[in-house]
Amino acid sequence: MAAPVLRVFSYLPNPRVWKALIAADLCGVEVEVSGDKGANLGSWLWDYEARPLDERERTADSPHARIGRRGFSGTLFKTDAFLAAHPFGTVPAAFSPGGEVGIFESNSILRAVARQGAGARSLYGRDDYEASRIDSFLDANLVFAREAQVYLLGMREPDAATHERMAAAYEFYLAGVESALGRTAYLVGDELSIADISFVCDFAQFLREGHYEDELAKAGLPLVSRDGAAEHPKAYAHMLRLSETRCVRETHGDVSQLVSPQDGGRMTVPWGRGRLALARAAGRVKTQWLWSVVSFSTPRRIAEARLSARARARRPRPKTPSYRRVLLAS
Repeated sequence: MAAPVLRVFSYLPNPRVWKALIAADLCGVEVEVSGDKGANLGSWLWDYEARPLDERERTADSPHARIGRRGFSGTLFKTDAFLAAHPFGTVPAAFSPGGEVGIFESNSILRAVARQGAGARSLYGRDDYEASRIDSFLDANLVFAREAQVYLLGMREPDAATHERMAAAYEFYLAGVESALGRTAYLVGDELSIADISFVCDFAQFLREGHYEDELAKAGLPLVSRDGAAEHPKAYAHMLRLSETRCVRETHGDVSQLVSPQDGGRMTVPWGRGRLALARAAGRVKTQWLWSVVSFSTPRRIAEARLSARARARRPRPKTPSYRRVLLAS
């Protein structure tokens, strides 16, 4: 098995990480992922050699103790090396082999994987001009995804101002995607690129708004994507087509859509939250600290069973995937 071209530390599941895993799958390279649920990352050491800390290591006077920011509250434990590699201190956080170079922001991590796998398959354009056009879509996608993140994080108590901003960002972004797909089979030309990978991951993440329809209704607000399939048919069809490919389906999870003609073409979204490449990672996962048994009885349900290190030591090594480490290869 070839050595991973990148190591990524993040909260999991995380659709922003799936971008890199999908690209790695297509290019035939490996990406190593470690992490845990977001609520548990306060108990981890944020480092190239990321690991859960025991209670004795999680103290206020630890040299790694930092005040959590941007999505994390309380104390986090980040090494100086981590902050040197990742000056904004955020996740997902990728590292070159050995940890010397840090790469942050999901689209930059995606680009890094595509560059490493270019010998097997070019996902980053056939020349510099095409690569720059791909960058244009990635930048536009980033603006949309940022608005979507703010919108989704406020869904427990939605407000009209945020909803209006999201609706404007949605319409602007989808109109551009619709226009591009009216000319070519993919966003950039007639071949799949990382622009398409970023689109399907971030757009499907936005469609999680469907989970909060009741909260929106209480605030007197409609789903932003209420008539999306009718208004932007090419964009939605492109997402559906991409989501049915093996690499996206196995890595990203169940993003299949249901379109009801009786409901004005409205699209509802059973979101699978990502599968951590479960089927393909089986047997390729090694961990020293924790493991998770993950079952998907329905696309919306994840059942997890965690064993302590002590309990795990008394059991044979499980053959199920773990959040601790996912090795992905073709």
